[in-house]
Amino acid sequence: MKRQFVIIVVLLISIFSLSLAEDMLQKIIVTPENPTNSFDIQLWLSKGDGATYISGENLTLSFRTTKNAYVVLYDIQSNGSVNIIFPNRYDQDNFVYADTTYTLPRGGYNFTVDTVTGMEYIQAVASTEQFVNFNQWQQAFTNSVYPSVSLNAEEYFGNFNSRISVIPNPEIQWTSAITSFNVRSNSNYNGYLSCTSYPSGAEIWVDGRYTGRKTPTSFTLNSGNHLIRYVINQTRENSRYVNITPGQVTNLFMDMLH
Repeated sequence: MKRQFVIIVVLLISIFSLSLAEDMLQKIIVTPENPTNSFDIQLWLSKGDGATYISGENLTLSFRTTKNAYVVLYDIQSNGSVNIIFPNRYDQDNFVYADTTYTLPRGGYNFTVDTVTGMEYIQAVASTEQFVNFNQWQQAFTNSVYPSVSLNAEEYFGNFNSRISVIPNPEIQWTSAITSFNVRSNSNYNGYLSCTSYPSGAEIWVDGRYTGRKTPTSFTLNSGNHLIRYVINQTRENSRYVNITPGQVTNLFMDMLH
């Protein structure tokens, strides 16, 4: 018995400037044709729906179902690519208990925001039975932590019935939810640090990590506070906190003899 789906296509059209029109995205939301009031899934981001994340930033999300279920989470980027982010190589058990809040990631991996800017979506689908494609996904985990399932979100979810339909059974129930966030490039959040010392040639450490650079030099650095440490021959060192302002140069000089 084939299950029927209602496909709702949401066309995101920028109304603020012509440049944003290039970022238009067709987002497909999948909802049951005959939804039941007794089965629901809630999905939310730690920063809230519609929040802004910077490329490279870690993302945390939570979900909760009203019945024992199997859950799959899809990440849909603004370029239309679709990846499964849960289950994944390090977290393959997608069975969840009713009325229990699950927060991901839950150890051993991170959800790191990619460099593709624009609106990004996370689609959660919950079923009372395991998905028929689950074994295929498990095999894909050997090659990728978060396997790609499509480069075209519209096409993928348009064929939802044949791609990720659950095991045919009239007793099976399913539901879905979606949340979105905006991805911005971290280039707008970088500043510059100019490092000098007396004498020159001091190793430069940033937040406990050696940069491979020595004074004098300049390089980009994420905005915010950083602990900068200069080291000369492991016998002399000096540290100072600096605040990096986006788009600006911060000069840091340290006298290594005092």
